[in-house]
Amino acid sequence: MDVSNFGLAKALADGRSFSAAARKLGVAHTTVARRLRQLEAYYGTRLFENAPEGLIATPAGERVLESAERIDAEIIGLERGIKGSDQRLVGSVRLTTVDVLAWHFMGRIAAFRAAYPEIDLSVETGTELRSLSRREAEMALRLTNRPDEFLFGRRIGRFDFLPYAHATLLARLGHKAADQLPWIDYNGRDCGGPAGRWMKSECPNVHPLMSVPTPLMMLRAIGAGAGVGLLPTSIAVEQPDLVPISDDTAFSVDIWLLAPQELRHTARIRAVFEAFG
Repeated sequence: MDVSNFGLAKALADGRSFSAAARKLGVAHTTVARRLRQLEAYYGTRLFENAPEGLIATPAGERVLESAERIDAEIIGLERGIKGSDQRLVGSVRLTTVDVLAWHFMGRIAAFRAAYPEIDLSVETGTELRSLSRREAEMALRLTNRPDEFLFGRRIGRFDFLPYAHATLLARLGHKAADQLPWIDYNGRDCGGPAGRWMKSECPNVHPLMSVPTPLMMLRAIGAGAGVGLLPTSIAVEQPDLVPISDDTAFSVDIWLLAPQELRHTARIRAVFEAFG
């Protein structure tokens, strides 16, 4: 049994196809198929079978995957245990976040880079944050009111969302009720839930004309006159042409800076926390 075969099994379970597993492993799909045949021959049983939704693990395959998860957890613990004792202000930090938070905190990020030139801070943005539990990043800057309990972190701010529109759009529409306005909603995980609940409560009969994943995209859409939407006040106030159509806060989301517990005493991780205040 080659330990690398555990990675093969996990890639097949995650991707549900030879092609998806091959992309994840960086090999040809024929190589994945051949290695799976060899592994099944070694055990003398099928580990994966075809189903309408793709490849699924057999009971024997599930046992292989359970062992793979335990081994992966051991490796993560070993790496973080060693990295966590690093007290040097050198190395790299991968920070995963969403575009609006990277944009909002870019001043602090720039100040950190100037203060610690030997720490390579890599900021990765996307609509889906990378996982801290699977070594995809060392730190996360997140919009959440319930951070994961297994993470160490600090609340560094809050976004209060109000409904905004471009002044030109409001002038063109005149005095209309909220449920007669052209609304834009969120389809991202951070704001989609609370924004959707507010819309159901305040404008239950409205069918939004479009949706966007993040507040930064909402800012651009509203600024272009595409419609009315919910924005953090601390972002919207920097745009003089945007006008709040209500003074009542629709919802609030905390901003957290987070890291795995194992890395909380690492010097470069502490330096990032200090830079964000």
